[in-house]
Amino acid sequence: MPRPGQRKELVFWVKGKDSLSALALGLISAGVGCYFYFSSIDRLPVQTVAVCGYLEPLSVVLFSGLFLVERLLPAQVLGAALMLGGAVFAERADSPKAGR
Repeated sequence: MPRPGQRKELVFWVKGKDSLSALALGLISAGVGCYFYFSSIDRLPVQTVAVCGYLEPLSVVLFSGLFLVERLLPAQVLGAALMLGGAVFAERADSPKAGR
């Protein structure tokens, strides 16, 4: 146990067969996702950019299920559905009505 003021290092190992999947997950989720998010800031309305920011954790969970074959718990599926539903609701509430 470390003493107060000492740093405790976090060490983890990725199995050889999982390293490519972990790298792909990081590149797709963090790399591509952040690129699209930050490049859209000056082109999209503020509310749309904010909704996209909230969808980032959702993409991490979904990609970990796809690439790392992690099992999604019912609470995670429910959370994903609520996040998607909230994003759709926020975008539809902000969009101009037809005929106005």
